[in-house]
Amino acid sequence: MANATGTLSFLHKLVHNQSDTSLEGKVERLHIKNELQNRLLLVTTELNSFSAELDCEGERADQLASYLDERANNRNDVLTVASIAVGAVTTIATVSISSDATQNVVGLVGGLLSGGLGGSSLIKGRKVPFNHPRNVLKDIWEVPQQSSIYTPFIWYMLNEKSFSNEHKQGIIRSIRDRWLTLQFDGETEGRKQNLLFGKGGKYKADDLHDRADLLNQLQSSIRSLNQDLQSFVLSVNRLP
Repeated sequence: MANATGTLSFLHKLVHNQSDTSLEGKVERLHIKNELQNRLLLVTTELNSFSAELDCEGERADQLASYLDERANNRNDVLTVASIAVGAVTTIATVSISSDATQNVVGLVGGLLSGGLGGSSLIKGRKVPFNHPRNVLKDIWEVPQQSSIYTPFIWYMLNEKSFSNEHKQGIIRSIRDRWLTLQFDGETEGRKQNLLFGKGGKYKADDLHDRADLLNQLQSSIRSLNQDLQSFVLSVNRLP
């Protein structure tokens, strides 16, 4: 963590200065600790800011998905009621009409209308434009050597094996493997991948729910890193 936060040199100075009990040594020690605290405050702010960005992006996708879900549910309710009404009218009409030929025609037309309305309720909902030029998911999926979105500090922590649970691969690789297996059935390319990891496009409600889910998973990992960072900060604060 000291290497990730860029505080290793400050800690070395503190250890080297520990035996100096002179006034100058104490002043120097205070100066080093102040620089150390400033550095830790900076990286803590970076991590919190990025976590807040993920939260906002996830909420944005969730809200639009909920709107589309509500629109689709309202539409389905109307179509279902209309289908039932057409079916009822058709039944009454066929009973009331004495001519067999006319009954058959009315029954056929009514059945087609009722079936059409019922089938329409099963059609997936509309698409809406949803753009994200700064896509925080993109580099997690593509895993470039250097990120244009993540700060060097956060990118280092996501790639460093020592910050993962099993220490076999970086957090970013674990996240990508999980997405590849559970979200995309092992497929690295496709419409949904291009949509979620590109600059945006036409989203359906299901696509928005998927994007929000990926953002929430990433945010959980960032929060875990933040816990590790805060533990390190507490340890540093205990230094004499």
